[in-house]
Amino acid sequence: MSDFEKRWAECGKKVESFLKNHLEARKELFPEGTQKYYEALEYSLFSGGKRFRPALVFMTAEALGLSDDEVLPYAAAVEMIHCFSLVHDDLPCMDDDDFRRGKPTVHKQFDEATALLAGDGLITEAFELLADAYDDKPKTAIRLVKLLANCTGSAGMIGGQILDLHAQKEMLEVAELEQVHLHKTGALIRSCCEGAAIIAGVDASKEEMLVEYANHLGLSFQVKDDLLEVEDNKVELGSYPHLIGVVASNVLLKEMEQTCIRQIDELNAKPNFLKEIVTFNLNRTK
Repeated sequence: MSDFEKRWAECGKKVESFLKNHLEARKELFPEGTQKYYEALEYSLFSGGKRFRPALVFMTAEALGLSDDEVLPYAAAVEMIHCFSLVHDDLPCMDDDDFRRGKPTVHKQFDEATALLAGDGLITEAFELLADAYDDKPKTAIRLVKLLANCTGSAGMIGGQILDLHAQKEMLEVAELEQVHLHKTGALIRSCCEGAAIIAGVDASKEEMLVEYANHLGLSFQVKDDLLEVEDNKVELGSYPHLIGVVASNVLLKEMEQTCIRQIDELNAKPNFLKEIVTFNLNRTK
């Protein structure tokens, strides 16, 4: 196992431990008769996954000279938002998926109403966590809440989901597809880097550079996902290979990866793993 892989695993363990302790403490405040809802929250948060977004928060923070503890609550809040999006994406009114990561989706394991409320609960829990964790730094707390709300809501992930629903009914141009993914997938990835930058208190130029890095990283993850679908003998409608072809998609992916690396070089950050995330994406097989 490489140092990068060890660090990624460490990030995952830290955020999972934090989330378990946080959820157990929160359970004491839930009204009687909500055991099924609590179990759905647990199931949503701990059914596997790469924990990519928390790892990106930690690795960005490391590049800016922060400790893990300084960004741990924020990393956990971002992961809660990510898990909520998966719960809702799987619902019958959306993608209507029965399985995720080889396990029944939340609405299949429990029921549709419980899944809907568990997703809603993860959103509100995330924002309460942020407000509590950074209450000694009110300006930072306000900026983090505003950032995560922006990246989650109408101007971010939810807006991107709306665009994606429309995209399933009509052919998009490449520029339109890019907007879908910049919002649906990229916005939450951007929040990882930008949130760490806010906590570190970096100047506007560094923050902007990290935002650009995150935007390109988010798009490159989507292009790679699309190419992996092709390897599984699928060419999804509204994907990059479908619109521009496999060869052009691979060229686009490499261009984005090189852009990410240049942006991290310009950041002049401490040696860390942000470049290795780029390489990981280029070479991943799932």
